[in-house]
Amino acid sequence: MLTPTTNGSGASASLPVTFEVDETSDDISQSGTETARTAKPSLDRSRETVHSADTRRNTRYNAHSDMSESEAETDPLLARFYNGAASHASQTPLTGEADGRSRSVSTPFYTPKKPSSTARCCRAAFFLVVALWAAALMLGFDFDSGREHLPVDKMPPVTPVLSKNVTYSPRAFSINGEPQLLLTATIHYPRSDPSIWPDLLARIKAGGNTAIDTYVFWNLHEPKEGTYDFETGVANLPLFLRLADEAGLHVVLRIGPYVCAEWNYGGFPIWLLDKSGITFRSFNKAFMDSMATFVKKTLDVVSPYLGTNGGPIILLQIENEFGGIANEMGPEGYKYIQWAGEFSQSLNVGLPWFMCMQDNVPTVINAANGFYADSWIAGHRKRFPDQPAMFTELWTGWFQKFGQGKYTRYAEDVAFASARFIARGGTYVAYYMYHGGTNFGRWGSDWKTTTYDYDAPLNEYGFPSNPKYSHLQDLHRVCNDYKKFILYNDPTQISLGSGGVEAHVYGDLSAEALVFLSNPDKNKDATVKFDGRDISVHHWSVDIYLKDGKGLHLLYSTVSVKPSISPGRAPIGPILVPSTASMAISTPVTYKRLMELSILRSDPETTDLVIQAAPDAISYILEPVGIWNNATAKHASKPLEHIRATRDASDYLWYSRGDVRVKDEKKVKVSFSKGISDVAHVYLDGVKIHDGVIVTDPDSSSSLELEVDLLALKNKKGRSGKDGKDKSKDKDDGENHRLDVLVGVAGLLNFGDHMEGLEKGILNGVSVDGVDVTKGEWAHQVGLKGEHLQYFKGSKQKNGWTPSVAGATAAVNSPLVWYMVKFSKHDLFNFQKTALQTQLQAQTYGANANLIPSVRPITAFVLHLGTMSRGLAFVNGHAVGRHWNRKAVCENVPCRYPDSRSSGGGEQCAVGCGYASQSWYNVPTAWILGEGEGDEIEVVVFDEDGGDPLGISIGVIAG
Repeated sequence: MLTPTTNGSGASASLPVTFEVDETSDDISQSGTETARTAKPSLDRSRETVHSADTRRNTRYNAHSDMSESEAETDPLLARFYNGAASHASQTPLTGEADGRSRSVSTPFYTPKKPSSTARCCRAAFFLVVALWAAALMLGFDFDSGREHLPVDKMPPVTPVLSKNVTYSPRAFSINGEPQLLLTATIHYPRSDPSIWPDLLARIKAGGNTAIDTYVFWNLHEPKEGTYDFETGVANLPLFLRLADEAGLHVVLRIGPYVCAEWNYGGFPIWLLDKSGITFRSFNKAFMDSMATFVKKTLDVVSPYLGTNGGPIILLQIENEFGGIANEMGPEGYKYIQWAGEFSQSLNVGLPWFMCMQDNVPTVINAANGFYADSWIAGHRKRFPDQPAMFTELWTGWFQKFGQGKYTRYAEDVAFASARFIARGGTYVAYYMYHGGTNFGRWGSDWKTTTYDYDAPLNEYGFPSNPKYSHLQDLHRVCNDYKKFILYNDPTQISLGSGGVEAHVYGDLSAEALVFLSNPDKNKDATVKFDGRDISVHHWSVDIYLKDGKGLHLLYSTVSVKPSISPGRAPIGPILVPSTASMAISTPVTYKRLMELSILRSDPETTDLVIQAAPDAISYILEPVGIWNNATAKHASKPLEHIRATRDASDYLWYSRGDVRVKDEKKVKVSFSKGISDVAHVYLDGVKIHDGVIVTDPDSSSSLELEVDLLALKNKKGRSGKDGKDKSKDKDDGENHRLDVLVGVAGLLNFGDHMEGLEKGILNGVSVDGVDVTKGEWAHQVGLKGEHLQYFKGSKQKNGWTPSVAGATAAVNSPLVWYMVKFSKHDLFNFQKTALQTQLQAQTYGANANLIPSVRPITAFVLHLGTMSRGLAFVNGHAVGRHWNRKAVCENVPCRYPDSRSSGGGEQCAVGCGYASQSWYNVPTAWILGEGEGDEIEVVVFDEDGGDPLGISIGVIAG
């Protein structure tokens, strides 16, 4: 037991609390279930239902200037972290505190009272750990690889050291004649804030990966034709490449420039639609010229980072997954894909080019994408006997749409797919995704959630998603340790009869060999005889053995999931960890409690470090209905197509017609013959005539019909303050009404043939009371007034925010409202320090197996919007992304291994069914703690259908 003591006078309430240790207690032991993730999970385990999808990600903040001397003295781990971060700035120079001043904490974290010999030993052990850590730093051990170069908008190019001659054989790619086992982590640089790129790359490296790959995003880098951005913010590709090089990772650059990737419009810039007669991904001069120009520009930008110039880039990709639409594109598509291969070779880069899912282009290397690719290897060898086997996308999970659950894939299944591919001769495996990240702003494609977690080994925040991360880490360690067997031998296949069990042997069984023993049966275990002994092989598994003079030694099993990181030895005394948001007092806690806090503070659903919106911190502005600026309105004789009218500058387009004539004051029907794509809000005379958000499924073309009671409508006042009617009334002809329709787009599709033909908005006939009103005088307004006046900048834009409790309450559940909610920056900063210190302590004592010993914990802020409806969210002027409180509709049935395997789509093993697809949204730390001198964080939310801003909150997690 830990028992509180006083200062001897009995007055303990206002003084620092100390504890004495009852050494008979077992509260600090590692025994039993207190040890995190030490038990092997059952392969028949059910997936736990979660209330909302995972979200968020993270960044680093230079906060050393905010640490007082007492903090630094009492918490050397936290001091080391902030000292180490002192030279790292995000893209905006950061100050230590919200007001730029240092603050002292009046009450020390911990004031010991004549410590016992046990306590002195504990403290001595603690500081010994810190001293050893510091000594390691002095001797050059790199805890923070790459962190001294954290993001600035521009960075000098990497200095070439040695040209890399990249070649290939049927076995593998080679660099300067040395064969390579390329275990590759897919990470998309725009889906993470640049300030955590080094953290993510360090975790990828620690996971045993030898390379990364990333797409290059055309619409990010060339938003206007001929106008390029490769330098600012998430577009700083050269910086990302430099950091990857410093992390010791090869880079595979997938230029495309079509990328798919659940990215808005598959990466195509909207200005392509201005090209007369253009056809995407076809033998079309307008398209090919634009594509060629961008590819050449990209190569020019990344030239210092090409392997031929001593940089990290060793492979390049042209086009992407064209095979999925080849039939639909016909002969012109075939000519185009052949041209793409020839064009890549004409660039004379000096590095190999490849395409994925394209087996009819002999000028480039063909590669596979999917959940499994081991059975693809034999056919690939026949078609291209001189090429290595590349698995360019091993799908570690699946993407998620609003209205869907989160789809998951077992760690055992991902490991099986990887090990099986290597067993049958593959030497290039890329995990798509290894870190998914976030669809910030409006970059997500059609209906995709803002989180792009993908159930990847590193979750949306960059934290290890175990057991997947650690299980693959173990596989990579074995493959890297014994890679010479794999790279310098062809596998010999030995059929072992029972149920298709087979061995793939690299090396000589009479001497030394690496053996992959596989059972591809989905349901039945098997016992086989191999090397003179009986061996049990689990269904749907791969076991890796080393065969030497002493026999067979099991190195790894795809179904034996255990953490790579074992909890360390528990300390023999209390541990100093803040247990509340206040940094004034750090309460000593037991090892068990440290474990609990570490786990709780790594998940937005469970963290105790959360600030709720205060009523007096809320203000709002109502968004007007219909045309809000006649000078900029677009007029046409019929409803315009949404994408071409907005040029994708906004999700929103108002359609307005003011001469809709209805004869009698009765119930009338408003009909749209092909629905409205994607979502809509319909108003008559400024009054909404339906409940909720009208959603048209992207695969549906069904009509939409609404009924409105005109008599009831007369008693309501429209949002614009006028009824929109023509006051002249004819006894026979009735009177005029104004019809306003706000159409929102949920992102542009990322995959399909003839994507240039995509259309959104009001797509066909409109009728009111049976009268076709499609043709006539329609006015269109691009975007919202709040977007035009930049309400998202909060109080920086003096736009007449209405404050007060009464004002905020009045706007609850009202449609089309902009809310601004303010939070204390100082409180959030303290939360961040608390979360960070918890994980540093847990890492030091091995109290959380999900923490990686060799890399520093990272923090993330998470924004809860579960009480809002749908719209856009911003923090300090930065676009968090689309929010949508849409319930996940799916079958939430127990998922048993290997149920997550899939030969079709990835929509398997869903969790979160019946709850909102996403409630928590990632906010990079640099947006919170790196914004000027103010002491408040401003969250701005546009809400379409009415939400409760009192439910908005911000939390902090670390991992």
